Amino acid sequence: MKTLFTGAIAALLISAPAFAGGDPQAGQAKAQVCAGCHGAQG
Repeated sequence: MKTLFTGAIAALLISAPAFAGGDPQAGQAKAQVCAGCHGAQG
């Protein structure tokens, strides 16, 4: 069980940069649409 847990944590840490990549301009455009209802502070 300890090996499975350690492996799962390692997989999450190794794959974190893959989830961090993206298009900042596209994110900004989506955030502006959301801010219309939710306001500047979310």
